Amino acid sequence: MASRILKYAVLLQKYRTPLLITSCGGVFGANMFYHMFPDMTYRQLYQAWSKGEPVTMSEKLQDVFQQVLKDYGISSPDNFSAFASYGFHPVGAGVPWLPAGAQIGIPANFNSTSDDSKGITNRTIFINGKAVDWSSEVGSALQEALVLSLDAQRFAIAREVARLQSAGPV
Repeated sequence: MASRILKYAVLLQKYRTPLLITSCGGVFGANMFYHMFPDMTYRQLYQAWSKGEPVTMSEKLQDVFQQVLKDYGISSPDNFSAFASYGFHPVGAGVPWLPAGAQIGIPANFNSTSDDSKGITNRTIFINGKAVDWSSEVGSALQEALVLSLDAQRFAIAREVARLQSAGPV
C-alpha cells in the first residue's frame, strides 16, 4: 500500500509542472466557456420563460438598456444584447470584443415602478415554501423593496456593462 502511494508521489513530483499547467488551463477553459459562447450556454440558463416560451423584454427596458449603453459611452452597442431573465438583479456573461458579444439579463422586477408594480405582483414568489400574499403587510413591504427607481435600475445595468466591458470575465 505504501509503495503505491510513493509511486504516485514520485510521479507527481516528476511531472509537477505539466500537470499544474494542464489543470490550470482546464479550469480556465471551463470558466471561459460560457463567456465565449454566452448565447448557447448562459442565456439558456438564465432566460425567463412563461408558458413554454421565452419572455420578451418590454420596450421600456430595451430603451433603458440602450440609454445605459449610450451613457456609458459604448462605441459599438451591437456587441451587447439584453434578454429577460429570472431573479431580482441583472446578470451578464460574455466578452464584448469576441464575435458572440456580451449578454445581459434584466429581471422582470425592472418593469415595475412605484406607481405600477405589475412586473412583481403578476409573479408567484415562494418564501419558505409559501406563496407571497402581495396584499398583506409583509407582501407589500417586499414589493416595495423589490421595486427600484429608474436611477437604481440604470445603475444596476451599468454595473454589469462596466464589469463586462472591463474584461471582468477574463
